[in-house]
Order: sequence, then C-alpha cells, then structure tokens
Amino acid sequence: MSEENKEINNLRRFGNVFQSKCLGILISDRAFLERIIDILSPDYFEIDAHKWVIKFIMEYFPKYREVPTMEVFAVEIQKMSDCVMQASVKDQVKSAYKQISSTDIIYVKEQFLEFCKNQKLRKAIWDAQLYLNAGNYDGIWHVINEASRAGLERNLGHDYFSDIDKRMSDAARETIKTNWDLIDTHLDGGLGKGELGFVVAPAGSGKSWFLARLGAEAMKQGKNVMHFTMELNEKYVGLRYDACFTGIAFQEVRKNIPQVKDVISKIPGKLFIKYFPLKTASAATLKMHVERLQLIMGITIDLVIVD
Repeated sequence: MSEENKEINNLRRFGNVFQSKCLGILISDRAFLERIIDILSPDYFEIDAHKWVIKFIMEYFPKYREVPTMEVFAVEIQKMSDCVMQASVKDQVKSAYKQISSTDIIYVKEQFLEFCKNQKLRKAIWDAQLYLNAGNYDGIWHVINEASRAGLERNLGHDYFSDIDKRMSDAARETIKTNWDLIDTHLDGGLGKGELGFVVAPAGSGKSWFLARLGAEAMKQGKNVMHFTMELNEKYVGLRYDACFTGIAFQEVRKNIPQVKDVISKIPGKLFIKYFPLKTASAATLKMHVERLQLIMGITIDLVIVD
C-alpha cells in the first residue's frame, strides 16, 4: 500500500495526540461508542498499543454493553505476556484518560466520526464496483444503503417498558434548585434542564429581584448563568447579585466592597450579564450570544435568564 493510501486509510495525518483523544472519547462516552462501533476498526489507528485498545473495546462493549473502566483495563493488561506491549498499552490507556477533559474534545469527536463514516463509504464504493462487475444490483443497493446509515444516532428514545428503572431514579429529571422549598416542591425539584419557565407578576412587584435570586442560587450550586436584561443596565443587575450573595442591603453594597469581594470569590458558578435594549433582540440573537460565549470562554451555560 502506498504512503498516500496509508494516510487516507488511517488517522496518521491527525497525529498521535489526536488518536489518543479518540481513545479517550471511546472509553468515556458510551453513547458515542454505541453510535460508532459498527464502523470502527483497529486499523484506523497507527500504533499497535492503540490497535490493541480498540480491539479490546470492540470485544468488550457488545458483551457488557458498557465502556471498559480503568479497573477492567488494569486486569486485562496484567494478562499480557509481552512486557514491552504491556507497558505501551498501559501508557496509552493512561494518556487516553488524561485527554477526556481536553477543551477540543467535541471537535475531535466530530472529526473522528466523519473519518469513520468516510471509511465506511469508501469501502462501500469499492464493494459496489465488485457487485457491478458481477451484475449484482441488489448487492450494490445493500452496501450503499448500509453506508448511508453509518454513524447515525442510535438513541431511539425512552422505551416505556424496558426503561422503568431509569425514569424512577432521582436522575430522571435534572434540576436546578431555587432553594425555596414551596417552589421546588411544586416544580418537582426545581427548574428542569431544557425547560422554559415564566415569572409573571404586576409591574414593580419584584420580578427582576426574583430572577436575580434564581441566578444566584444556581451559581451557589456551581451552575453557570447567562442573565439577559432588557430593562436595567448590566452593572445595576450585578449589584443586585452582590446583595443576594452577601445579604447586604442593596443601598449599602458599594460601602462594603471588601466583604463583597470576599463572598463572591467563593461562589463556584459563573455569571455573565448582557444588556439589550427592548425590542432589539430576538430569541435567535440570545441563542447566538450564548453559543458565542460558550465558544470563547470554553464553558457550558446551565441557566439562561431573560428579564
């Protein structure tokens, strides 16, 4: 095989670090592994240690329906008779685990999936040519159809009868608590992920304060908050958060700057406040701003507040 074909048929051109990140994805993301396993091959990887890991994952997952853990790898590596290979695999597995938290892991995942899909398509085109020469048009249809479905999302939704334990678990609905017991009780634990909540009350009744308090409580739980305001300026909203965190009266916040700095330095979540004049921002504008913020800051926004 020519060097050019080798570059096309495996991940060499992406480099060893990229391949290590691919391993990290496969041993940490069950949903992605389930999606890609039918189009995965050890031959896509360049070094023997990577190939061994991929081969083991492809044998382990269909049997146990889970990704192998660090403990599983430790046991299997101990069984290896080749000391040099054993040490190499051990190092590569450790390296893969370190890559799981890389900031570009989403990009690597997209590129890895695209590569595997293209390999499936290349093979289908080659097989289709052989079927064409043999006049087997059903064979052509089969391989092309199979290639077109490669790497598709496999999550078909919640199976009502099989997934009863999942919906009965505490994790069935991920929430952010408001820390008002009455409200959390009525909301079944708090503000649910992916849900849209409305705060409705007459003018001047404290809606903006209520929203700031919701954001502050979320930040105390380590959540990142994007607060859009279309009435008050950004610094004024920030002062309200200062009052919520410290318990200092709003009018006295500026007189207690050292105390404010000390308190907010211990808040685990992040807050971003953005002012848009009324009627100048659509839902698409807000969505674009959140996506841009997440990309630049390298974080995930957990709660969006629009006042």
